[in-house]
Amino acid sequence: MKRNKRFLVIIVILSSVIGLFLFARIQGGDFLSELGPLIAAYRAIQNEYIGKVEPSQLMEGAIKGMIESLEDPYSHWMNAEVYQEMKQEKEGEFGGVGIQITIEDDFLTIIS
Repeated sequence: MKRNKRFLVIIVILSSVIGLFLFARIQGGDFLSELGPLIAAYRAIQNEYIGKVEPSQLMEGAIKGMIESLEDPYSHWMNAEVYQEMKQEKEGEFGGVGIQITIEDDFLTIIS
């Protein structure tokens, strides 16, 4: 399951990068030159940072930062894991044994 989530994150990141390059080709070369500082920061962290940082962690941080810079209360970023949890909550599919535990009249009550 965790492997599938990583695969999904990698696919989303690759799709985003490919989309950016295609958009840049349509818009002209200016868009790619604007990404220069982002690419330089990414390379510097990957090459110079003392610890190992997953590329997906850096990409997710960059995306979160871009969305936060909008200062729009209605714009949010959800990674694959959070999206799946939200989707599961909306669909009402939950795992478990299907019981509810409550306290009634000072007694532990289990309702199935």
